[in-house]
Amino acid sequence: GPEEAIRMTQFLAQSKGVVPIEEESVPCVWRAVVKYKDQIPDANKRRLNESRRRLDPSHHDSQRSGPTERPYTPEQLLSMVQMLDGLLQKWSARNTRLKEILEGYLSDVNEAYLVVTGQISPEASRSDGDASPHDVAAVEATDTGVA
Repeated sequence: GPEEAIRMTQFLAQSKGVVPIEEESVPCVWRAVVKYKDQIPDANKRRLNESRRRLDPSHHDSQRSGPTERPYTPEQLLSMVQMLDGLLQKWSARNTRLKEILEGYLSDVNEAYLVVTGQISPEASRSDGDASPHDVAAVEATDTGVA
């Protein structure tokens, strides 16, 4: 929420060349960005909902067919692992909250990689906390020359 946005503003302010907005304005900007649907006048909300309904593939007027989800490729997932690893190396010593967030994302991406490459089944995904998908993805990235 707004509190986290303020923490992000304070964190970004420590970076050279970053000039954040005044902290007092952060909650207002957060609401405008995140809660924008609450600020749309009723007539516009109705139009927005109607346009969304037409884009819904299950709606009877939809001309769209095919899958509604596009999974990431193993190469894309490895690229994400490398990016997240780099961010962790750069920032984890400076900000423990950011470290926790990045580690969560890294865990999710690694798990997706293992599922997409068939190393674990989607059903086994998140069932045991003992496996370290980070190690598998990092080894795989090095073996494929992506690293």
